[in-house]
Amino acid sequence: TDFLCWDGERLQVAKRPSTPDDPARAVLEGIAEAEWSPDEVVHGSTVATNALLTRRGARIALITTKGFRDTLVIGRQARSELYALHPARTAPLVPDSLRFEVDERIAANGDVLQALDDREVEAVLDRVADRRVEALAICLLFSYVRPEHERRIAAAARERGLDARGQDWLRDNAPELATEASGISLVFAHLNIRNTKSMLWGTVIGMAIISFLLIVIFRSVRLGLVSLVPNFIPAAMAFGVWGYLVGEVGNAGSIVTAIAFGTVVDDTIHFMSKYLKARREGLSASEAVHYAFRSVGRPLFTTTMILVLGFLVFATSGFVISWMLGLLVALTIGFALLCDFLLLPPLLIAIDRKTQ
Repeated sequence: TDFLCWDGERLQVAKRPSTPDDPARAVLEGIAEAEWSPDEVVHGSTVATNALLTRRGARIALITTKGFRDTLVIGRQARSELYALHPARTAPLVPDSLRFEVDERIAANGDVLQALDDREVEAVLDRVADRRVEALAICLLFSYVRPEHERRIAAAARERGLDARGQDWLRDNAPELATEASGISLVFAHLNIRNTKSMLWGTVIGMAIISFLLIVIFRSVRLGLVSLVPNFIPAAMAFGVWGYLVGEVGNAGSIVTAIAFGTVVDDTIHFMSKYLKARREGLSASEAVHYAFRSVGRPLFTTTMILVLGFLVFATSGFVISWMLGLLVALTIGFALLCDFLLLPPLLIAIDRKTQ
């Protein structure tokens, strides 16, 4: 294990034997022997690299998308001897007999072009089990965009004990590698879940605060509560349609309501303020609604259409978060206009009649 220590003025070097059973022990003992007191320690290990180079890893099988099982063998154009007539090709990490395919396909934008067949998955896992492998890699095309196919195969494999068998092999043969999975993918997965929950809760709290402010502005608890309907329902309708068609809410979905809520509330305030003005001038509830439509109906429709078309531009993006965001915001704003035009006026008329 090599050590480099920079104290701000000079670079110090040290070296000591590694401890394969626990790589961290060599690091801690080396720092103690050198009598360093660093503020920060950056550690890099070659344990996994050495295992890869020496091929001491587990007997592993690969399940991938149909038509891509030979990608590991084909490799890339870059090679050590570009013009050699008889190049020596390095053996692939997974031999041909342990590479399997499933007939599924997800497009780069997340669309399911070929659905995964659970019966085929079971048949492939039967063949994997017959090979007595110690680990299983599941790498499907564009799974980083839509991972549900990979997760279904992984769940089926765990039910057969393949995951436990791989962990047992690591503990018996390479205990230094038997650890919880880590890396930037898991870090961002954790952050995505946390951010999504926090954003959704923050949006709900924000809606409640704004609704309270509307009660104060309108000087009426009754009208303030009525304003909740066109403010909350559009997001619920958009998420309902999205859940039926897509069924997944990620980072883009969690911030949709926060982005669209300003426009939704603005439309409601414009309509209700004109309605209240007409009522204070002595017009009936029905006449006040007509006055509100004449005053702000066309501007609300025009601005909503412009915003919807603008956000639909995002839907043409190949980046999943962008097109999800664009479609969801456009849906929410569109439903908000429908609620303001079709739901809010009857509510106002019905409540005013009941009050009278």
